[in-house]
Amino acid sequence: MNSVSSTKNPATGRKRRKKIRQSTVDDQPAIRELAARFPLFSAPSPMKLGVNAELQQFCRAAIPEELMSRTRVRLAVNYFLSRWARQPEYRAALSAGGPRYDLWMKPCGGVLDEELDARKFLKKRGRTQHAIFP
Repeated sequence: MNSVSSTKNPATGRKRRKKIRQSTVDDQPAIRELAARFPLFSAPSPMKLGVNAELQQFCRAAIPEELMSRTRVRLAVNYFLSRWARQPEYRAALSAGGPRYDLWMKPCGGVLDEELDARKFLKKRGRTQHAIFP
């Protein structure tokens, strides 16, 4: 079973379908278990920009490459974080403003004023609104 999401191509305006690999979905329990070690994922709070690279690095160190390739780790972490960021609680925390946090809950910058209304921010950046907000 492949999950499918659709986004609009900014150049043509047409919808394109993006399949999510079954292995990405199957790898989620391992990624969730590793992510649970970090305080950032104990409660929804704004993640620092670039937290995905840190989480990927940690997962690559914890999971032998024979079990999960670097590509599978990258895809699984990105999928996990995109699902995490779609939670209503996370979106509420992001729209409330305040600091962004790294994996260890240390403040790392803040939520910008233009990011407070996520739909306007995504539209301004040229992304489709339903890519994150269904």
